[in-house]
Amino acid sequence: EGAAGGGKRRAEGDPETPEDSGMGKRARKMARALPDWINPAHEHLLGRSKSEEWIKLTQLWLRFETAVSSMGGAGIGNLPAAFRPIELSNWMKSRQYVAPPDIEDVPAFAKAWRDWWTAMLEGGKGKKGAVKGEKVDIRVIKRAGPTGIVVALIGLGWW
Repeated sequence: EGAAGGGKRRAEGDPETPEDSGMGKRARKMARALPDWINPAHEHLLGRSKSEEWIKLTQLWLRFETAVSSMGGAGIGNLPAAFRPIELSNWMKSRQYVAPPDIEDVPAFAKAWRDWWTAMLEGGKGKKGAVKGEKVDIRVIKRAGPTGIVVALIGLGWW
């Protein structure tokens, strides 16, 4: 390729990867350099729902991971484990995207997930919900990597 191209071109007829669709040239190039866990996680998330909102959410997550990777990994971290649903904690031990757990009590799991999410956003300060107009500090959930925000999305996708 010339200096302006700077990379390989996809041959006509080569299949696009999931991250190729809906992304610009620069984003596609970055997506190909992402860690190995991202494609299986992305495919798992896409398989959870066909709703337009869910697909947009997974695209935003992929853009977030791509941006963090382009910054050399600054922003990779863990979501807090306190209050995390046990089904999600158990699944994280093996990360079998093709074998999510059978959730026997979906309403109980949904409540546990919401409690975990709320506890993270409240930062363990014991608040009882946000006051109208109060800003929420999202730094605790703005975490990339295999134990970051993707864990919350995976759990959300199970119900």
